Amino acid sequence: MVSPNEKLADALTALTELRGEGRHIFRSSQFTREHRERLIRNGYLRPVIKGWLMLSIPDAPPHDTTAWYASFWEFCARYCTHRFGDRWHLSPEISLRLHAEDSSVPSQLVVRAPQARNNAIALPFGTSLFDLMSPEPPAAGDLCERNSVRIYTVEAALLRAPSTFFQDYPVEA
Repeated sequence: MVSPNEKLADALTALTELRGEGRHIFRSSQFTREHRERLIRNGYLRPVIKGWLMLSIPDAPPHDTTAWYASFWEFCARYCTHRFGDRWHLSPEISLRLHAEDSSVPSQLVVRAPQARNNAIALPFGTSLFDLMSPEPPAAGDLCERNSVRIYTVEAALLRAPSTFFQDYPVEA
């Protein structure tokens, strides 16, 4: 008979294999049901939204935001790529903030995509992702990638940013 510690060790081996290249975000379907449940029960994984999990520290208290804020941008990149393929990008405001090295997590991240449905997805710790239908994708030269996140180039973002951005974020602008 296999002991509970051996079962946990087997689940941790599966997690280690998936963690290649420093990943912190996973699809639930990447684990067997037994491994997924065991890893969540022991605190190695936490649910983000249905079908998505993030790496966690087993002894972290439930209200500890560290794991979420550390993996937020990876989640956004993986989730949006899974859902929209390569036909998505972030708003001009967030693009400019990321170009200015401001990687703080916004309370609501606006993602533009032709297949979007104009709905908000509640994320952990009061954050959310709003997928905004954008029927006309920007020209290929107007987008770039930064840490797998699709954003406007500086020039394109400056042209599209609302005037309030320059008042609210003068340093980043």
